[in-house]
Amino acid sequence: MKKKLVMNFSILLSLILTLVFWPPIMMSSSISLFQETTATTPGQTQEQKTPLEVFIDSLDQALSKLDNKKLAVLNFESLEGPGLEREAVVASEKLVQALVNSGRFEIVDRAFLNIKSAGELNMEVASRWTSTLGLGAIIAGNVAIGAGNEVEVNLKVINLKTLSIILTGQLKMRPAAATGSQAVEQPKQSDYNQGQASTAVPSPYDQLKQKIAGIVSSRMEAQSKEKLIMETLGEAFKATPKTKYSYAYFPCGMAPAVCEQFGLQDGFYKIFFDDELILTVDRQGRILECYYFGKNHPQRVDLRPEEILEKRTSK
Repeated sequence: MKKKLVMNFSILLSLILTLVFWPPIMMSSSISLFQETTATTPGQTQEQKTPLEVFIDSLDQALSKLDNKKLAVLNFESLEGPGLEREAVVASEKLVQALVNSGRFEIVDRAFLNIKSAGELNMEVASRWTSTLGLGAIIAGNVAIGAGNEVEVNLKVINLKTLSIILTGQLKMRPAAATGSQAVEQPKQSDYNQGQASTAVPSPYDQLKQKIAGIVSSRMEAQSKEKLIMETLGEAFKATPKTKYSYAYFPCGMAPAVCEQFGLQDGFYKIFFDDELILTVDRQGRILECYYFGKNHPQRVDLRPEEILEKRTSK
């Protein structure tokens, strides 16, 4: 009888303990399941962003680890020969525009890199870019025909200190024949979805102004910066590859009328071309005057710089 009472008491005690601790056990199980479910929420939220936003987020994170968000986008290469050269230009320009418009990066114009492709990149070149331009990374890319006759744009982000690839990606462009215009897809980090963007390529004059702005914002010494600005303008406005030019600085004391006309406080540059084209330029690279004057142009002929640059680059 006593043994039976002990047994019954044990059963009762076990039942009481089960009832007491059952709710926490169930709650713990529920919390675990809830955390597991919510752990997938960030991924779901990420998928709701546009592909461009996801790519920019990924790039931002990668460059944050480098503690340097100054970068450049190289000219993209065509793996299909001349047939995709236009698509390569459009893709690289649209990526530059997207990065600039995000306001999260400092973009250096590729013209200052002085290389034609990523194949020319080495440690010496990379070191020069990091020291003179302050670059932390570059984006290289190539274009090729993919499935469904789409144009695939393959991207890689390269750390200039180590030349290691820190991020890759892929865009897609619909063929012009399918839509009547290029439709550039906006990228995301791992699985690139389709999107559309305009394909307007900046004019030669707009591209030149972007180059000058990049020099002005660089960390070069002032005299070297002004020298590079004048040489960049000189190379851009040459009528032919053999056209020669020279430039000179004029302080306001030498030409007060010009300084007064354009509201200059210090001075300006003149760039002289052997075909008698003359540019008047301030120290930040802003073109103040563009005209012909000389032996073959006894009367000054004023021109719009954007028009003459358009003509010279279209030859």
